[in-house]
Amino acid sequence: MARTPKTPTPKEPVKLRWKQLASGNKSLYLDTCADGRRRYEFLKLYLIPETDAAARMMNANTMRAANAIKAQRIIDLANRKAGIKPRSAGDKITLGAFLAAYRQKHGEGKGGLMACLGSHLKKWRLDAVKLSQIDREFCAELIARLKRSGLKETSQNTYLRRFSALMSEAVRADLIEANPLTKIDPRDRPKEKPKEREFLTPEEVQSLIDTPERNEATRTAFLLACFCGLRVSDLRALTWANVRTEAGRTVLHLRMQKTQREIILPLSPEACRWLRPRAKYERDTDPVFYLCDKVVTYRHLRRWAKAAGIKKTVTWHTARHTFATMLITFGADLYTVSKLLGHSDIKTTQIYARLVDEKKAAAVDLMSGKFH
Repeated sequence: MARTPKTPTPKEPVKLRWKQLASGNKSLYLDTCADGRRRYEFLKLYLIPETDAAARMMNANTMRAANAIKAQRIIDLANRKAGIKPRSAGDKITLGAFLAAYRQKHGEGKGGLMACLGSHLKKWRLDAVKLSQIDREFCAELIARLKRSGLKETSQNTYLRRFSALMSEAVRADLIEANPLTKIDPRDRPKEKPKEREFLTPEEVQSLIDTPERNEATRTAFLLACFCGLRVSDLRALTWANVRTEAGRTVLHLRMQKTQREIILPLSPEACRWLRPRAKYERDTDPVFYLCDKVVTYRHLRRWAKAAGIKKTVTWHTARHTFATMLITFGADLYTVSKLLGHSDIKTTQIYARLVDEKKAAAVDLMSGKFH
């Protein structure tokens, strides 16, 4: 008698998996395969070691929550294939409310760029629009408003970049599918002047080291950035859980705030000088640096640089540029520098190599006309 062939079990498009953490906990995430693409979604849910009945019960509740999210993702995929568009979370949140949440998350005070952008949006009555309603036409209207505002083109571009950063944050939060500003032809935007990447020479860094600054958190965080290249957003998000010791060396394990790329960053002995000792009472979740909001810390940097005799405009990103140019000047290869900075494209890193070459050429030209 012939056997009845088994009906093949369809593969699940979404699988619940876990990743072992150094703390002993397991981080749960979804592994989704759909439309020929693979996507990982970390749920920020964790399984703890099952040392007692309470821990086992907590893990059971966590697994129920994770499986509920998984089931919803499977339903969303099925609806999408059937042409049923799910209701977006962006239908409920206004642009003004999301901008306020962004400022709070990134610790921006009243005088920050996002706050100024919010004031313009409110004045133009564009802040009440829902995130899901922001499309190409909205972006075109925003650009037209900026051009008619009387602001300099540099300021127009600055506000447009902040709006783009806001939209990218909404994409990462799954509130909108794509940044609508990318649908605008670059030729229709305000003309942007080429960026000048200001960096400090080793002598200028030494001047900062030798100059005291009243706000010690700003001073140590900036000097650490000069020797490891972290952005200020990453310095703010840095906790003691990110600081580890591996093979006798201090190493940072972190997810970069701007790009969401995970990097492993070994610290040099010079960088470790500016990583304050951890107090016994501090937890893994406590921040390494307690920084004021951006506007206040910029005042600290300007005051400190002036006291050190530095005439350049020193910002937080100056430290990142300084780290990159010092590495290249001291002989590091572009690929290594690119990985340390967390760049996705080595072309971005090549800009620093050109800066170093320009400085070398300028130094050689100093001899011109000195001899007869």
